[in-house]
Amino acid sequence: MGHSRTCNLIGVAEVDENRENLFTAMTLLEVQQEIRKAAKNGEKITYWYAQTKTGLKILKLRRYDEVVKTGDLPQARGTIVCSVCDAQGCSVCNYSGITTKRNISGYADWQIEEMKKKYKKV
Repeated sequence: MGHSRTCNLIGVAEVDENRENLFTAMTLLEVQQEIRKAAKNGEKITYWYAQTKTGLKILKLRRYDEVVKTGDLPQARGTIVCSVCDAQGCSVCNYSGITTKRNISGYADWQIEEMKKKYKKV
């Protein structure tokens, strides 16, 4: 059996009138990354809702039955285009093309150079 986890935020992309795809995120950065990844796959996340109290705070909502359209989401602070893969998608940016300076600073210079070589070949 697998494990379950509670995510703060859930995004909904409507595939057709009978089917929806769900995208999960814990932070605003992950929300932006999921939006970019969905767009690369030809999907459009239409709205987000909160599953936890932290999710309510992130989306600035008061009740769980409220939703936020993707265009009305607050922006994550400090997001940049990933300098490792030049927005193509890599393990540093969660395959979305965007990350934070803080995330990149967690790697040593030699690690960044090795990853740049790896993702430039692709």
